Amino acid sequence: MASVYKADDYELCAALDIGTTFSSYAYSFKGRESDIQGTKAWGANLGVVNLKAPTAVLVDKDAKFVAFGYEAQEKYKSLDQQDARIYSLFEKFKMELIHLK
Repeated sequence: MASVYKADDYELCAALDIGTTFSSYAYSFKGRESDIQGTKAWGANLGVVNLKAPTAVLVDKDAKFVAFGYEAQEKYKSLDQQDARIYSLFEKFKMELIHLK
């Protein structure tokens, strides 16, 4: 199958690994394809050092993105009960996406 994209059109190649429990990413730049960069310390600001982050997304009452991964989990845990009602934390949702059309 021929690609509609030409290699010369792009300066960056990126990959996302959205897993059931954890997620990660990697990227490289044109001309340095073997120098692959990626997650080094997701959650380090929370005292957790991991190459992957929990597949967790926190959104507000307007369905606007608030946080992802460890930050989403920690922010949601820190909310009092009344504030927690205006946020939604989605975790381990990947397998539910297969049922969407």
